[in-house]
Amino acid sequence: MNNSKRLKAPKEYYELSPMERRKLLNQCGPDGALNDYIPNHLLGTNISKSCDIHDFMFFEAKNKKEAEYADKIFLENMNKQIKNDKKMNIFDPVRTLFAYVYFLATRVYSNSKKNDRI
Repeated sequence: MNNSKRLKAPKEYYELSPMERRKLLNQCGPDGALNDYIPNHLLGTNISKSCDIHDFMFFEAKNKKEAEYADKIFLENMNKQIKNDKKMNIFDPVRTLFAYVYFLATRVYSNSKKNDRI
């Protein structure tokens, strides 16, 4: 993880095979019909990899603290992707605001789902 463009994730995430990725990860949005309506982009910045890392970490979380850590890393990774996306930097403040909206929505969703598993 020394590369400044590499997103923060457990090493197990980077070791997933393409088949495992398709089975476990769904980019941005929850499972089910809502997934089709949640965009994978924040004004042109593709955040689907941040979403996939969050899905993986959330799935692997064994308790609420680990789920909350997954949410924190999600926000950190989205902000890194925004910072590293050099096109149309004028949108960065709005992208950052949208990243916080995604983060807050994820916190609400994660808390409701993780409470089912604890």
